[in-house]
Amino acid sequence: MNPNIYKIRRAIGEYESGEIDRRSFLRSLTLLGVSTFVANAVVQSPLGASKAFAAIGGPEERAWALAKEAAAKATKKSLTLLIPTGSIGNMTPYVEKRKNELGITLEFIEEPDEVVHTKGMQEAVAKTGRYDVMMPTAMSYPDWIDSGVIFDLTEWVEKYNPEIFDKEWGVVFPASHHAQLYNGRVAGLLNDGDQITLLCRDDHLKTPTKMQAFGDKFGYPLGVPKTWKEYYSLAQFMHDPANKFYGSLEYRSRYYVKWMFMQRLISKGRLYFDQDMNPTFNSDEGLAALEDMLAVNQYLHPDAFSFIWSSNYNAFGRGEGFMNIVWPSGFKYSKAPSTGPATTGKIAATVMPADKLKDGSLLYAGLFC
Repeated sequence: MNPNIYKIRRAIGEYESGEIDRRSFLRSLTLLGVSTFVANAVVQSPLGASKAFAAIGGPEERAWALAKEAAAKATKKSLTLLIPTGSIGNMTPYVEKRKNELGITLEFIEEPDEVVHTKGMQEAVAKTGRYDVMMPTAMSYPDWIDSGVIFDLTEWVEKYNPEIFDKEWGVVFPASHHAQLYNGRVAGLLNDGDQITLLCRDDHLKTPTKMQAFGDKFGYPLGVPKTWKEYYSLAQFMHDPANKFYGSLEYRSRYYVKWMFMQRLISKGRLYFDQDMNPTFNSDEGLAALEDMLAVNQYLHPDAFSFIWSSNYNAFGRGEGFMNIVWPSGFKYSKAPSTGPATTGKIAATVMPADKLKDGSLLYAGLFC
């Protein structure tokens, strides 16, 4: 039990009664030892702060108590983590806490997303024991479980009940199942949200000369694109390769381009498979999606065909383009002065553009990669 639990509950009561504002409440929770994740979840929850803290704080406290118990018995006092390149910033805040409170040191080995899967399969054969924890995408689960390189976590989840499938505060369906289960068994624990977002350079949208020129050329006001047709027009209009400023930075590299296609296909009202699980990529909508992608290629950053997510983020943050299609972390990168020196304070974030269906309606589809 957190020794500050009564102070935490008092702070929650003061916040809910309006005695303290949100910023003061978050500061109080942090000083009382509540993690940033839990504090933010509490203030954002539609359940209300009291109920949200009871829901989230309970499993977190139990998990940390179990970690302390296990660490005290452990003969090995270090953990090696295989993680995707660029994600170490999500992990380092916990290094000192684990070292100071558990006596466990963490060693990170970074590899590109597409290499993490291969490293796991190599470990299944070599059995070196090099990695204690591996962080892949959910696509690795089938191969890794079947090869025996990762543990089936089902019995652990049933025994300790981290409440990840709770309907009120667990992982949201269908991500709860797609990103955690394989053949009905718990293969991994979701710790990433991959809803893609469109970022635009807000300062360019508000430049008077560009506003005038765009309106004159296209007949409607300059702004974030509402449709994929408007996205194309914006990429064309903003493209300025002579000044190393490009219409868009969306991916065309081998590993990442699939999500750009999948987003466009679903925007056209097509699921990726039909009722009999036949792929639909060669449907009329699939071919139209490819044609859309080919058309915009001429307005992309020249490195679009080799980008990984970290190099993409860095290029956008340096000010090398008008639009980018990113994961939630991309918004964070573009806002931070250290990783977005040219974009901090200059970003307009919006949902993915819509496509017009045969009946004339617009379909806004958001892809959880």
